[in-house]
Amino acid sequence: DYATAKIVLNCSLNGDTNRRVYEVLMAGGFLLTDRLSIQSGLFTLFEEGNHLECYGSAIELVEKIQFYLEHPEQAEQIAAAAARLVCKSVAF
Repeated sequence: DYATAKIVLNCSLNGDTNRRVYEVLMAGGFLLTDRLSIQSGLFTLFEEGNHLECYGSAIELVEKIQFYLEHPEQAEQIAAAAARLVCKSVAF
């Protein structure tokens, strides 16, 4: 369950957004995804460090996993900010 996981990892296939990005953020989960291309449009919607976290290498991935496992309150704040943004932006 995305909402109860401490960290949800995402790895895109071609540097573009995928369904998991939106599923995690809508569920209130903390997303750690590879740093997508500007053309993906992800950063026109969300801010790295404010709504989700990104990594650009295996070393950075491990460092961020360790950091957010040691600082779960920061991961929770980022996840909550993303969920608020998604809820405000999506009309059903």
